[in-house]
Amino acid sequence: MIGSESATKIDVAELGTAWYALVVSGDMDDASAIEIRDALYPLTAHEGARVLVDLATFGSVDVDLLGVLTGAAHLLRSHGGELAVVTRDPRVRRELVTSGLGLAARVEPTLARGMAPRAD
Repeated sequence: MIGSESATKIDVAELGTAWYALVVSGDMDDASAIEIRDALYPLTAHEGARVLVDLATFGSVDVDLLGVLTGAAHLLRSHGGELAVVTRDPRVRRELVTSGLGLAARVEPTLARGMAPRAD
């Protein structure tokens, strides 16, 4: 587990070959975006990687986290991979989509939809 000193907890799991889940829980604080970046960016180096970021408990996202997620989405796409971000909160989902993240990554309301392959 990463982030044991802050209000944010991050668990990373490998679900299969080049298929990862980053589960973020707790509260958003000043260090959250940096901790998420430090856990997420190494996964973007894997060719064709699929990464699911579960923001289940986050009631908001800040500009720093939006930058981290958008940057990761672009890195993954440049290597033939993809990013899916899951949040059950419709307000946060709307915030993610309208920020432009929805152009680079999938923003989904459930884990099942986030884990499904992209429908192009």
